[in-house]
Amino acid sequence: GSRWLLANLVHDLALGVGLYAAATGIMGYKARQKSYCNLPGYSQHCPYSAYLSASVCGGITACLYLFSGLYCLSRRCRDQRDII
Repeated sequence: GSRWLLANLVHDLALGVGLYAAATGIMGYKARQKSYCNLPGYSQHCPYSAYLSASVCGGITACLYLFSGLYCLSRRCRDQRDII
């Protein structure tokens, strides 16, 4: 019913987008801090690629949650109550 639609809407927009956007920001910040280690001759282990990959995956996931939340919002505005 409408409660499930509202629950999905809150989950997708508030929790999904909010948490994944925060994780993307943190991983982007960490990747920026480690950007020096991709220089030639740097002998230490470089986590730059891992941080950058995590940031990209978090951004994609946040976008997917945003699209899902907007879809639930449009269904709620059209007064459709069921989600299958």
